[in-house]
Amino acid sequence: MQQFGTVCCWIALLWSGTTFAQTPVLRWCLDNFPGFHEFSAPNLPPTGPSVVLMQQLAQRAGFTLQISDQTPSARCFRDMQSGQTDLMSNLNYTEERAGYMVMLPYRKRLPEAVFLRADETRPVNSVADLQALRLVSVRGFSYHPEYMQALSARPLTERIEVASIADGLLMLTKGRGDALIAPAASTSFLIESDEKFHFKFRKAGLTLTLNDHRFVYLGLAKNQAQWGPRLQQAIKTLQDEGIIDQLYGPREAVESDKIVQPGQQSPAATASSQPIQQAGDAS
Repeated sequence: MQQFGTVCCWIALLWSGTTFAQTPVLRWCLDNFPGFHEFSAPNLPPTGPSVVLMQQLAQRAGFTLQISDQTPSARCFRDMQSGQTDLMSNLNYTEERAGYMVMLPYRKRLPEAVFLRADETRPVNSVADLQALRLVSVRGFSYHPEYMQALSARPLTERIEVASIADGLLMLTKGRGDALIAPAASTSFLIESDEKFHFKFRKAGLTLTLNDHRFVYLGLAKNQAQWGPRLQQAIKTLQDEGIIDQLYGPREAVESDKIVQPGQQSPAATASSQPIQQAGDAS
């Protein structure tokens, strides 16, 4: 009887180990996206609400999540097309992407914003106003259709693509571009968190509304489409439990006080307008 019990235990352990070993692995490809999934150091895993969300989805849908090293978004898209990676997050919808991904909506989309240097005096209140500016965009990003049209209408000499939002802001500070089109919340979070960007920028008074695809999407490679229903159910459960709102609400509500507001001068401009004290003056 004791031998029978021992054999049963071994069978149970072997079955359990086999099940664990066969748990499917899906690879998530991601770049640095300030405020949502960020790589703070080369040898550390990313952090942020999107990381928590993806871990929750993996747990509920029943797969093991493999997180890539920091990878440029353009490379992630190529890997999705070739089947070398399985998941991308924080995506806008395009017909091209829908051709090689299952697009699963999971939260409302915020419109992009146009960021200008704080000392930029040209008004930008309509898409037509962008025609006079050198436009900076992030390689691999998709924007509101009117922004995409404005970018495609500019000659190559007046349109600059950069690898990241941070690179785009740097292009503006160096005077190599006039306007950065970028995700509003992520860019505001980056300006808030990086001292070198404080009071260097303002937002244009240009607001566009979304008529279609007013969501942020999770992208699933078509060769893993069988996971679509499970992921969709996991997303719905997290939405119903309020977890997605809890994760993203605080980040998307960020309105940095380090961005120069309309009618406000940047501290640098204010300082330059003050009388210069002569040597020997004291207070």
